[in-house]
Amino acid sequence: MDEMKPWWKTWPVLGVAALLVVLALGGGGMILSSKLGEAGGSESVPASPSSGGSEAAPAVPAGDGEASVCGLTAREDELGKLETEAPVTEWESLGNQLVTKQNDEHGPGVVEDDGFRYCYARTPEGVLFAAANFVTFGSSSDGNLTSKAAQKLIDAGDRQEEFEAQMKEGGSGGSAPIIAYRVDRYSASSATVTLVLEFEGTKVAGTLDFAWSGGDWKVRAPGTGNVGYRMEKIENLAGYVPWGVANG
Repeated sequence: MDEMKPWWKTWPVLGVAALLVVLALGGGGMILSSKLGEAGGSESVPASPSSGGSEAAPAVPAGDGEASVCGLTAREDELGKLETEAPVTEWESLGNQLVTKQNDEHGPGVVEDDGFRYCYARTPEGVLFAAANFVTFGSSSDGNLTSKAAQKLIDAGDRQEEFEAQMKEGGSGGSAPIIAYRVDRYSASSATVTLVLEFEGTKVAGTLDFAWSGGDWKVRAPGTGNVGYRMEKIENLAGYVPWGVANG
């Protein structure tokens, strides 16, 4: 029998938001539940600052040809305090999910009438906020939001239409709150962000690669296959920075 690939290495983008709780069984097997969050979503939560109080490093304008799509001017070339201290963050509800509020320094700089948001600064905070909101839109049951996510938040090159078709039907609408993060790699041109989501006590870490493209942070799509999160079940938050409404 062929060896099965680890599920977190191949799970498509619409699945992270359906994160699929992993339950260990006696024989070492797993149950993957694609109904994450359907039994009950997160309650509407007023915007509130999260834990952590890191101050942004001095901002410098983006260079020619690298300007933000909505005119945000902040740029940082190193990770700085975000490696160990969560940024001050305001959250707001969008349906039964949570997104970061409009932020004139780090983004999102554009919030549309339906709640979709984009345009993040070339800063560690900018790419972290982009990752959090991408997870929300990628899992939304609103096909309009997932379609916009494919259009504006994924750097897919020649595969752009393919990904838009994949995502236009919407995701599961499941709600699994973000509880922590880790920025694995950061520069002003690319970054790798891992977010920890939790559902009924199960913690799953999902990793996304980003590239600065077209004046915004966008998820870097692979040359073949689905846009995927590299996921793994974790037991605790060692090595991660607590972040999210629960830590506010």
